[in-house]
Amino acid sequence: GIVEGKKKMFYGSPLNLAVGYRNDLSLVKYMIEQLNFDPDEDEYNRDSIRIDWAPIFFAVFYDDLPMAKYLLEQGANCDYDADGRYPLTTASLYASHEMIELFLHCSRSNESLRDDAIYSAQSHLMRTNDTTTLFKLVSWNYHANQYERLAVEAIEIENLNLAYRFIDSISVIDSNDYYNSISGHSIIQRSYYSGDTALFKKV
Repeated sequence: GIVEGKKKMFYGSPLNLAVGYRNDLSLVKYMIEQLNFDPDEDEYNRDSIRIDWAPIFFAVFYDDLPMAKYLLEQGANCDYDADGRYPLTTASLYASHEMIELFLHCSRSNESLRDDAIYSAQSHLMRTNDTTTLFKLVSWNYHANQYERLAVEAIEIENLNLAYRFIDSISVIDSNDYYNSISGHSIIQRSYYSGDTALFKKV
């Protein structure tokens, strides 16, 4: 009964249910290839709550790499915007390194991927100390002032080794730009408050 009609349910559409609850790749293939289900269908309803999660989000959330790869092959939007959340940022919060790598690769050349989504993923990777994936994301150079912004956050979470690495990559510091969203401090202010004299002098 999972594929009957387009009835909305706990996981939204039947395709969302097949991806997110059943985790059944063969069923998902049948639904997309034989029943013409849209891989970007985003019907998620629970009572009066609506969350615009397409099937790709459930694949990422449950860290189902083969499912995610298949949905992308079938045309699922790698940069699907669900109220400001993207598959990449969802992967950075819930999935394996392999899943993050998948979305790093497919999102890289898409200009629609917003800066704040990239920064959100970087922020989470920094706080979980996944520096390998973090610096792959940093290597995109998505914004000229990203090192300054990330250095501020590294100081904020007291990871001074990481702060030094970001500061070493800064060419020119603009003390009026990119205040940390949590503390409201510029890098000059934050380095001073860190109590690390060497760090402050370096800035």
